[in-house]
Amino acid sequence: MPDPLGRTAFTSGRTTLGVLSSAFTIFGLSLLLQSHRWASTPAYHVLLLILPAFAWGALFLASGLTMAVSVWQYRRRWLLVAAITTGGMLTNGWMLAFFVRYLTSPSTTPETWVSWMVFDYLLLRVAEPLTSPPPRK
Repeated sequence: MPDPLGRTAFTSGRTTLGVLSSAFTIFGLSLLLQSHRWASTPAYHVLLLILPAFAWGALFLASGLTMAVSVWQYRRRWLLVAAITTGGMLTNGWMLAFFVRYLTSPSTTPETWVSWMVFDYLLLRVAEPLTSPPPRK
């Protein structure tokens, strides 16, 4: 089905990856610069037991910057695969942590793990063109 806005998978994927890059970079900077705020939120406490905030921040920042470079070098499939894989691992890890918290804590609502599912969906949308042969130059 054609895109109603006339976008191709190439431009749509780059735009989506750019948005994801911004989000992951902001998460990374926030975890690095405001770790005390993250630590004071019970929902994130479990994740901060696994790794400290600066480590999560470094991972998210590296992932976001890799995605940004991938937007610029979108035809380099190896870089795109690395960006999507790294982002997917972080997204799935955090989504799983929040899902377990949702199942084990009656006061937890589903918004957090559902929002991470949205990031997963967007990463899959970016990865979709990778299933077809690379475009010819």
